[in-house]
Amino acid sequence: MKIKRRRGTIALFHLLGCARYGWERLRNRKFDAPPSIEIATVASNEGPYIAEWIHHHLSFGAQRIHIAVNRSTDHTAQIVRAIAQNDPRVVLVDGDAFDKPGASGFSIQTECYAQIRKSLRRAGKGNTVLLFIDIDEFWLPLNMTTTMPDWFAQSGWPVVATFNWLQVIGDDTLFEPTVKVNLRGRFDALVKTAALVDLPVFGIGPHTVLSLWPARRQNGSDLSLIHI
Repeated sequence: MKIKRRRGTIALFHLLGCARYGWERLRNRKFDAPPSIEIATVASNEGPYIAEWIHHHLSFGAQRIHIAVNRSTDHTAQIVRAIAQNDPRVVLVDGDAFDKPGASGFSIQTECYAQIRKSLRRAGKGNTVLLFIDIDEFWLPLNMTTTMPDWFAQSGWPVVATFNWLQVIGDDTLFEPTVKVNLRGRFDALVKTAALVDLPVFGIGPHTVLSLWPARRQNGSDLSLIHI
């Protein structure tokens, strides 16, 4: 029994040592090249809005956008496919492939996020910052000029970054442009999260990622996500 306990103790210390080593290595990571800034989203019946959403984020520096179309009965997939054929930064993902009988909207969403993240890791693209947002959310700097790569570079490339919602007030006109000069809203406590693909996690939710050990988190307090 003593030998077994001793082995178990050694194994436990070895596991903790590996975790600490991994955390320190990740925390002090030096990038040979700037990480790619990419977006993962899930879309269903977003035909009237999807093109504006895609081009908004491309204009603010997203280097690739992965769009999982799921349970859609309109032309969302066809619109995304047409844009992707002319712009390799846009990737159409079959979200129905991750659907399961009885699955809720949230579970489908998080499963699509997890599968997109896994595909990047399998492709050797762990050096990627992946932002998880919805089609009714627009990443927007308050100065209207800072790009996503610029913000991450200025922030020292955090392993995890969170962005608060800006709940838009007075958005009552159908199909008007999302971004306007006089945009009014209130900040919300809810956030959306971007995380390094190489970060070991044990869960991905609609609003955050759950890392296996503490990771440096940066809140983009000077930026926001417009929530429509």
